[in-house]
Amino acid sequence: MGNIWKKHRRKAAVKHLYINYSRKNKVLNLSTTFTNNLHSDK
Repeated sequence: MGNIWKKHRRKAAVKHLYINYSRKNKVLNLSTTFTNNLHSDK
């Protein structure tokens, strides 16, 4: 029982990290595209 719980917690932690990581990447991608658009306008 305890072993399964540990595995589940690890999965949840990985999922949480992945969500945070993808969220950061989205923000970075948005900022880079925004700056690229600004530069391409000039």
